[in-house]
Amino acid sequence: MHTSAHSAEGIGARAERELRRLVARYGAGEAEIARAYFERCRTAAHDRVWLTSQVGRELSRVYQLSALATQELATLGQGADRRQYAETVQKLAEELNHFNLLGDILEEISGAPLDYGELRRYDFFEPDPSAPFNRENARLAEVNRQIDAEMAARRPPWAPLVQDQGLLEGGGNGVFYVGSQLRGSPLDERLAAAMRRILDDEMDHGPRSLAAVPRYVRDDDDLAGVIAYTRLRGDQRLRWRNEQFGYPLSPARLAAIMAGEIEPLPLYAGAD
Repeated sequence: MHTSAHSAEGIGARAERELRRLVARYGAGEAEIARAYFERCRTAAHDRVWLTSQVGRELSRVYQLSALATQELATLGQGADRRQYAETVQKLAEELNHFNLLGDILEEISGAPLDYGELRRYDFFEPDPSAPFNRENARLAEVNRQIDAEMAARRPPWAPLVQDQGLLEGGGNGVFYVGSQLRGSPLDERLAAAMRRILDDEMDHGPRSLAAVPRYVRDDDDLAGVIAYTRLRGDQRLRWRNEQFGYPLSPARLAAIMAGEIEPLPLYAGAD
């Protein structure tokens, strides 16, 4: 669909506004899941489960970005850009810090060193569906592979917005937002400090893609495509988060959130 420069500018601004609201609603959904978990009488056993899942996810990012940084370093000046390499190394350092911050807490509540074999069962890309509270994570990995395959086949200009590290990197940051507000016990104070640091870093990742929306979305068909794939990933992320925290929300409430029956997370200016 051909559009004039004026109309392209119009669709870009509208697309950014609509996608900002969509991401903020998914963030609010993940926040509601986390809040429901932390506000109830939770057990140390399940604290170990969700933290193992989260630490394993952070570790998988370390592996991913370490491999990417090595590849980019080997091809500097031969296809790899030094600025892109610097950005990858910075993200690697941040993800390694996230892994260490949460890993320290997991070791403390477990009373034992990290079990790397167990952590790898919660890998972002190849999760083990037989690990505790991990079936929806395995389905999320399948959704991510499906999106990657369809983007490779279709090659739309907006593919970077819906793939890994696109608009929903961090899932709208709702879990980190809620976690950063924990108060009370020494454990919750440590979790809050770690989550505040992670939130600061993640708000510069996924949300940064929102500013790039006008470059990628040229018409209503593009916007519809981005919304459809963002919802495909976002809905499955909600199912996974609910499972990760031991199903604090009912299926009915989860379906309502997916239908948009939730106020956007206040982290996103212009989303309301």
